[in-house]
Amino acid sequence: MPSFVHIADVHLDARLRFLGERGGQHRANIRAAFTRCVDLALERRVDALLIAGDLFDSQRPGRGTVDFTRQQLARLSQAGIAVRIVPGTHDALTPSGVYSWADLESAGDVRVYRGDGPGGWDVEHLASGLTIYARPTVEKGGGLPALQGLPRDPAARPGCEVALVHAALDLGSNDEEDYIIDPREVESSGLAYIAAGHWHTPRDFSRGQTVARYPGSPEPVSLDPRRAGQALVVTLTAGGRPQVEPVEVGRIRVDMYDFDVTGHEDEQPLETEIARMADPDLMLRVRLRGSRGPGWTRTAEDLAAQFAPRRFHV
Repeated sequence: MPSFVHIADVHLDARLRFLGERGGQHRANIRAAFTRCVDLALERRVDALLIAGDLFDSQRPGRGTVDFTRQQLARLSQAGIAVRIVPGTHDALTPSGVYSWADLESAGDVRVYRGDGPGGWDVEHLASGLTIYARPTVEKGGGLPALQGLPRDPAARPGCEVALVHAALDLGSNDEEDYIIDPREVESSGLAYIAAGHWHTPRDFSRGQTVARYPGSPEPVSLDPRRAGQALVVTLTAGGRPQVEPVEVGRIRVDMYDFDVTGHEDEQPLETEIARMADPDLMLRVRLRGSRGPGWTRTAEDLAAQFAPRRFHV
């Protein structure tokens, strides 16, 4: 049965202004995590790498980043592994966007889906038996159902149908510009697997016999607390639910620490607590609340500068 690696929201060449001078180092971390995703696909000898949107952070990544991406995808093509990409919100399919000039297809068996079929869907049958239904982001979703008009192909091999989409799970408070996945449509889709992107934190939103997952970003691109970056190794099974193995590919983790300053005369208790969190691979978000005592003399910026050297970012 077919197998593939599912990743999303890599955000190559992200600006990362919140990291200041550490931004360049973390862009290198993101590249390294993407390389580990490619390594994983090669090690597991899967049939395909599926990228569910936002491979790039913007429509104008640097030429060096595009060259790097093309080189990584060529490694897969040379090993007989197909690469399939659906544009997301940051790298949407627009006339002058990144996919109009990056020429990723020149790396070999690489396809960027362009929504040429009915309802903006592409349907492709791979040699492995995998059928992919892909709907690229061509503009802001405006709250439209992401699975609307899903074109089930009667020629598809049972248990081998996969949707590749970049959309937000409908929790009742979504951005009005997002494409939306209604959880009820997941079960009724009849698909084996939905390879989704857009959420930066891993999430399982499977319903019934349909397995549906967000892998999250391989490396964090914000200070939202989250689990380590993942790639998902998916193996389809005859007559059963797909098997999904999360594999950590990220190096950096994000954590939040809340500290109530009320009742503390000075910064010493906070310094003691933060000292216990020394980790060069940690982005730490510290939130102070309450009323400071008279002995507090340093600003939040001063404290962040003090704590930063033994962590990736504070």
